[in-house]
Amino acid sequence: MHQLQSNPMKGAKELPIKMTDKRWPSEDGWVKMQNVVTLEDGTKVNVHFVYNKITGQFDDFKFK
Repeated sequence: MHQLQSNPMKGAKELPIKMTDKRWPSEDGWVKMQNVVTLEDGTKVNVHFVYNKITGQFDDFKFK
């Protein structure tokens, strides 16, 4: 999880989902991202978050 905290974009992929939430409108640069992190014990954690391509901001991290 340290990788994700220090650099959320490393290994992240943009998902082909148009942002429709009014808090993160796609027309303002927001995109849905996914990063799969492998823990030391081999467990994989799927992390979704939103990223603004214009401002470089991150928000709404969800761990699955």
